[in-house]
Amino acid sequence: MREVHFRDETKILKATIEKIDSSKNYYVYLIKNDTLSAVFYKPKICTEKNLRSNIILGKQYSLQVKINASETYEYLTRSQSLFPIEDEYFDYEEKVLFIEDCLNICGKTIK
Repeated sequence: MREVHFRDETKILKATIEKIDSSKNYYVYLIKNDTLSAVFYKPKICTEKNLRSNIILGKQYSLQVKINASETYEYLTRSQSLFPIEDEYFDYEEKVLFIEDCLNICGKTIK
C-alpha cells in the first residue's frame, strides 16, 4: 500500500467561478476546472481598499487558494456534497472539495 501525504498549502489554481450562493453574512463560491469542483466562502463585506474587478460568472481566473490537508482527505473519502455554513446547508450536484480560503477574492470582487 502506498502512503499518501496531504499538507496544508497555498497554490495558484486556474478555475472558473460557476456560481455564487449566499447565506446571511457570507458568499459561497463554487469553482470548477477540468479536474475538480470546489467551494469556499468569504464574508459579504469587503474591507480591502485595493482596486478590484467585479467577478464575472463563467470566467476563468487564477485563484490564490489555501488548501487544508484534513479537508482534502475528507473530500476524497466522503460521498456527500453538503457544505455547511452558518445555519444553512448548501447542496451541490457533485462531490466538492472544500477550500479554506481564496486570498485574491473579497466579497464579489477579485484582484
